Amino acid sequence: MKIREEFTCPLELVQDMIKGKWKHIIIWLLRKGSYSLAALEKEIDGINQKMLLEQLKELQEFGFVDKKLMMVTL
Repeated sequence: MKIREEFTCPLELVQDMIKGKWKHIIIWLLRKGSYSLAALEKEIDGINQKMLLEQLKELQEFGFVDKKLMMVTL
């Protein structure tokens, strides 16, 4: 994922980190607590396992989720 080098507002950085079709849905679901990968995939209509793993990896790199607990770490 490409992140811009310069921002006029901190919200632009956050928007770049969570842009896309699935990340905001994943974060919304994980706000309630931890999920298994299978449970997340089942809960999100239209996402496949490959895409879910890619999105979770990016969210983990940015510090939004913890892989072992699979929960939001805000």
